[in-house]
Amino acid sequence: MAGLNIPAVPPFDPMGNQNTVASRWEKWKKSFTFFVAAAAVNDDNRKRSLLLHLMGTASQEIFETLPNQGDTFDQAIAALDAHFSVKKSVPYERSVFHNAKQEPQESIEQYITRLRKLTTHCEYGESTDDQIRDQVIASCRSSKHRTKFLQEKNLTLQKVIDIGQSIELASHQSKQIANYVRPKRNAPRFNKRQQPPQNNQQQRQHQENKNQQVECGRCGYKNHKSSECRRSKNVKCGTCGKIGHFEKMCRTKRKINQVQQQPDEEDSDSDDDYVFHIDNPPKLKPPLFPINIDGHTVNILIDSGASVNILDEPTFKAMRSKPHLDQTNIRIFTFQANNPLNTVGKFTANVSTPSQNSSVKAMFVVVKGRGGSLLSRQTAEQLDLLRVGPPPNMQPPSEEVNKVDKPVTPTTNILDKHSNIFKGLGCMTNVQVKLHMNQDMTPVQQPIRRVPWHTRQRVDEEIQRLLDSDIIEEIPTNEPTSWLNPYVVVPKKDPSQIRFCLDMRQANKAIVRERHVIPKFEEILPELHDAKVFSKIDLREGYHQLRLHKSSRHVTAFATHKGVYRYKRLFFGISSAFETFQKHVEIALAGCKGARNISDNILIWGKDQEDHDKNLDEALTRLTNRNLKLNKDKCIFSVESLVFAGHRLSAAGISPERPKIEAIKAIQRPTNATEVRSFLGLTIQLGNRAAESLRSTKISTL
Repeated sequence: MAGLNIPAVPPFDPMGNQNTVASRWEKWKKSFTFFVAAAAVNDDNRKRSLLLHLMGTASQEIFETLPNQGDTFDQAIAALDAHFSVKKSVPYERSVFHNAKQEPQESIEQYITRLRKLTTHCEYGESTDDQIRDQVIASCRSSKHRTKFLQEKNLTLQKVIDIGQSIELASHQSKQIANYVRPKRNAPRFNKRQQPPQNNQQQRQHQENKNQQVECGRCGYKNHKSSECRRSKNVKCGTCGKIGHFEKMCRTKRKINQVQQQPDEEDSDSDDDYVFHIDNPPKLKPPLFPINIDGHTVNILIDSGASVNILDEPTFKAMRSKPHLDQTNIRIFTFQANNPLNTVGKFTANVSTPSQNSSVKAMFVVVKGRGGSLLSRQTAEQLDLLRVGPPPNMQPPSEEVNKVDKPVTPTTNILDKHSNIFKGLGCMTNVQVKLHMNQDMTPVQQPIRRVPWHTRQRVDEEIQRLLDSDIIEEIPTNEPTSWLNPYVVVPKKDPSQIRFCLDMRQANKAIVRERHVIPKFEEILPELHDAKVFSKIDLREGYHQLRLHKSSRHVTAFATHKGVYRYKRLFFGISSAFETFQKHVEIALAGCKGARNISDNILIWGKDQEDHDKNLDEALTRLTNRNLKLNKDKCIFSVESLVFAGHRLSAAGISPERPKIEAIKAIQRPTNATEVRSFLGLTIQLGNRAAESLRSTKISTL
């Protein structure tokens, strides 16, 4: 031990990040303890002197200002502990822990080890293992791991380690098998010591054997050379159009917007972008548009489905002044592809068009191969090269379906009286919907569906709106999730808005529907025999105005890139939602004269203006008392004619909508049984009321 050269402990830095000074002091003190033990220093005075010497000048100055310095080593340590431990911030340490993500190439076991180090000053106590387990589930890179963890019942940290190691080992072994190439049985064997043929007969025999082993590059058959091929002499290739070879042997490859793909990686949706361009036919050139990238002209294809700008490697190398490439973790997926493209790097440059004086800054990702270059939708819109939707000054066409007759008399006083009914989102009082579940069904955790990057901002905004409106709630990290449903983003007519939906097909198999009789429009007709004035009111976000019972919320859980949530209100995807909602709205309007509902649309009528206003006032009062809210933009008040449930109501009676009649008249003659069924399905809703209008259209019997 006397000849052992032990490196000294580096000085402690007390002036660094004050949020981590306590944890850094504990680490330094541990290193000093190991140093003292390895150096076999047992004298107390010498240990104290080594402590003050090795901790550095900055720490010595702080030590000199501390009270109760004492004369022993333990007293010096106690004084320093009292000084540095005060600066320990538990909330900060927990924030660092919760923000720790699994790094690339980091195994689950390595990730857990790093998380355990981060919990040293988090003061989780007995729940440390549960906190680490939940953090691994929330922040691991692989969705395969996350799905497997969520499927496990009574999941512990040790089970997380075992499952992670099992999946990683299986993945590694699978890749090893995939990379293994079996040698061909018929491959020729070469002997280095074999001598060349000596006479002409041996040379001819050697050439014949060689020809039998060579594959013709024109037809694919053996026993002859390409120059001697007769099969492909007059054959025209279907790929390149040239004569002289079969299509399967064509060397011309379609390389339009195709780039080499990199091997499978762990599934991660943190930085995914998408390119939706599909290859053009061989003889059709893609429409390219010239743009200037930092003064260099590039012919590029505008892709309205792409969320990222792409330059292929040859185009980037052809630029006179090449921008500096930075490393990127962005993963780009082509249409219906499971593997990301192989990227070289990314750069940011000024982009403009030949007809513009101004430019915009845009980021480009360079990919390998000769796949061509793409301009994303966002950059194309900024350069005014692409517009999605009608022009801003274009007026929507007027249609009879949206036409509403001029009101007979205004009902301003009634609407002013109930003005609060149009504000905010309501929640029906004294009602909590309890879903009836089949307990024999096993809960299903479905995988999360990938959402395009350019829609994530709108998804975040919609989730925040649902949270603020008390429609959904976040599931605590320490609460297990038995059901997990994927969410689906459906675009609305307004491109800036989306409809957030859940795919409840698996969960609906376990939900037992309530059997409530849904009124048909024909059942309402007798009550409208003397109606002359009508109103139609629409419940705002209809189903969301019924609260779900706490015991029924677990089946509505869904996961996003921001966390795991569940619904607190009824919503459209639940199989029993329509009948449940219809029943409770009927109960709210029970006994109200001149008012009937079909789902969230309520029809109000009266034999004259006074009778109509009285019925409207009574219906709005009932809805206000049950804390239900209306969407004023979709409501129609006090008119002589309106469309309800696909039929036009007026004082003259009930008639089908004219656009539907014209559509049926213009339909092509059915030619088979399937088209006849389709035609009958289109017309059956109109029933006998369309008989006179359709009489002029003759449908022959097949």
